Amino acid sequence: MRKVLTLFILLVTVIACKNETTNPVSISGIIKNPMMNAIVINGQHINKTINLNADGSFAETLPIETNGYFTLTYGTKNSLLYLKQGSDLKISFDAESFNSSVAFDGNVANENNYLVAKSKFYEDNAIDYQILFNMEPSGFFQAINKLKTKTDDFLNKATNINADFKASEKNNNYFDYLVKLQVYPSYHEYFVKNEDIQLSEAFKKPFKDFDYENEAYYLNFNNYRQIVLNYYTEAIYNNNITTLLSELEKLDAPTMKNDIAKSLSKNIELAYDNNEALYNGIIAVSDDEAFNKKLTAQYNKIKSLSKGMPSPKFVNYENHKGGKTSLDDLKGTYLYIDIWATWCAPCISEIPFLKDLEKQYKGKNIEFVSISIDRPNAYETWFKMVADKNLGGIQLIADSDWQSQFIKDYNIIGIPRFLIIDPDGNIVSADATRPSDPKLIDLLNTLIL
Repeated sequence: MRKVLTLFILLVTVIACKNETTNPVSISGIIKNPMMNAIVINGQHINKTINLNADGSFAETLPIETNGYFTLTYGTKNSLLYLKQGSDLKISFDAESFNSSVAFDGNVANENNYLVAKSKFYEDNAIDYQILFNMEPSGFFQAINKLKTKTDDFLNKATNINADFKASEKNNNYFDYLVKLQVYPSYHEYFVKNEDIQLSEAFKKPFKDFDYENEAYYLNFNNYRQIVLNYYTEAIYNNNITTLLSELEKLDAPTMKNDIAKSLSKNIELAYDNNEALYNGIIAVSDDEAFNKKLTAQYNKIKSLSKGMPSPKFVNYENHKGGKTSLDDLKGTYLYIDIWATWCAPCISEIPFLKDLEKQYKGKNIEFVSISIDRPNAYETWFKMVADKNLGGIQLIADSDWQSQFIKDYNIIGIPRFLIIDPDGNIVSADATRPSDPKLIDLLNTLIL
């Protein structure tokens, strides 16, 4: 199954428009029934806290770099703002009814009032994405085209808004539409468990000549940015690494290159077979020394846990049947190791499948080992659960729960986690398939038969 891409669909998108003046923005206003004594303005490298006066009023000037969008935050409430260099924006709202009372005045008031209306429009036309992505391709295509038409109509009916702002909003609507199209195959596969998806030419057409190298769009539109990042991630999982990295290296867009490199670095993981090629390619592209250093440490850690490497060892873990057991005691047979805890519901749900595996492979060259990382105060709970549930295999408890060196060496930060080690003590998989996955049977049969 392909890896599910991140669906990054925003109701509103950060847009940085063309520079027109170097004048700062004057922002002021008043808050009725204030419950906090400050507002915060974020965006374009600005994180400005503006204190309120005793009567709830405030005033500040912001030296913004470009025209575009910022976020006003008041406690847990927030509103998107459009600010234009040299503009004067007045804001008012009632703290007790923020969403329904926020209002604007000044020479960018129309744009900001439009954004408030747009937010309400999205609320009124909210989509159940699980239903949407469960649809077959033709139904999905019709549904999102209908939504795009409604969104464009809403924009076209807007009056007295800046022409550049309106053009940007139109682009934003289009990119929002495209990102839904782009992620549909992976999301549909995830929800429906169907890998054989047939897409029409109309479905694929927008991407045939799509420009994935537009730095201005990348900086200005979050949805465009996500389309680009999804494109490169999908290429990674289709094993087009050489072509992909060659394209990336030629890209004349510094911000894009570094961002894409950082995004692709998330795919360097235990379950990926082409870590070395991806790592080398990212290092060749990125000029961020701090990032490269961190990535190298991450890669070296993963490399040490790759197939064929000597497994980290545990020593003298308490055995439920009595005595102590070390990894070296178990050499000479394959080991399927379950890292679990008594409080972990997903771990418990795997137990019946693990028991079935133990029965199926009884007498074969494989041992099933369960290592609990329960804390010392749950020792009795572990001891009793093993007995009550009649857990088979070799039942051990780690010496220092999450802090046990074996657990740390395998970089285990979530459970259940499964490992396979060969008879010589070398790693077969540092992140193995769960017992409930039928694919595990194929792997085990390949190994021991």
